[in-house]
Amino acid sequence: MLSGKRFRIASPYYDDYAMMAADSGLFDIKMAVSKATHAAKDCKALSFDKKEEILKRAAEKLRFNRTTQEQVVKMTGMPIYFVRKHLLEET
Repeated sequence: MLSGKRFRIASPYYDDYAMMAADSGLFDIKMAVSKATHAAKDCKALSFDKKEEILKRAAEKLRFNRTTQEQVVKMTGMPIYFVRKHLLEET
């Protein structure tokens, strides 16, 4: 975010675990919406094959690794087996 500020989010399930999150304001939100609006226009001009290629690359980058799975468990309180099962169904 533009402000560069971050804040701590404590896990309600694990007393010794917390994450840092970006702090955003109205300006950040307006900037994101503006960029998304322009990107949507650019996207309309792309061929189906190019859109498919972009989405496949994004999907590869968004895969959940072990660290991310552990973060989901610690922040939601869900059992690891449930998180893994859910993530496997989504991919």
